[in-house]
Amino acid sequence: MMFVNLPQAIKRVKRAAKEEFYGEEARREARAWDEHRPVAIYTPSTASINAPLFSRGPSKKQRMRDSVILAGNIAGLQVLQARAKARLDSIRIADSVAAASKRDVPRR
Repeated sequence: MMFVNLPQAIKRVKRAAKEEFYGEEARREARAWDEHRPVAIYTPSTASINAPLFSRGPSKKQRMRDSVILAGNIAGLQVLQARAKARLDSIRIADSVAAASKRDVPRR
């Protein structure tokens, strides 16, 4: 009776398939190189997702720090929003004054 080390056999089969694939790629690239024509190069791509699946998340101290920073950022944005509104209002007032001065207003 013959025993086969299955994990090793699987590794050998995978390695042979990979060598066969890359060998064919190398032959194709060499043939294209000899014929002076461009060739697309295969690059295996991988994708990873950075998701904290088993992490506990930020600590209470970090959440407190973040909330303080967020409150400061919101206050700063509200100041900028108020400035933009005031500027827009002043431009509207200046435009309406300029338009009123251009109109022919009868004098008594």
